[in-house]
Amino acid sequence: MGNDIAQLTLSILVLVVGAGLEELLPKFFGVGFPVLLCACVYFSSRRSTTRAALFAIAAGAVEDAISSLPAMTSVSYFLVAASLSRWSGFPRCTAAFAFLGYQAWLWAWIGTLHGGIFARMFLSLPVGALTAVVTAAVLAWAGRKAAIDEQG
Repeated sequence: MGNDIAQLTLSILVLVVGAGLEELLPKFFGVGFPVLLCACVYFSSRRSTTRAALFAIAAGAVEDAISSLPAMTSVSYFLVAASLSRWSGFPRCTAAFAFLGYQAWLWAWIGTLHGGIFARMFLSLPVGALTAVVTAAVLAWAGRKAAIDEQG
């Protein structure tokens, strides 16, 4: 029970802090740092399928809200990314390439993107990789401090 509360608290904290960081950090040609997407991919390999899906839905809804995207744009992609991450077994690598795919997904939903699709896709791989490594390190540290991953 205590582990469930710690996981829920960490998830809510990640949603709030991740949304704040995505808004505050600079964007290069419309490409920001995908903190929520990387957290979604990280949690998909560490949590049960149901919890991973719920976090993907919540993170996608927050992403849609802060980015003023149409409803279900990010939610649908975050669910796909979480599923692929669970299937692949390489969450950090999946997170870097997931952001590349997210740019293509956005282009399919919204034809006119700020910065153009080629600049966004060119920048998305290094930005996604950097964010994936930092997000995974911070979430692993927070999980150890909160004793979430320990077996009772």
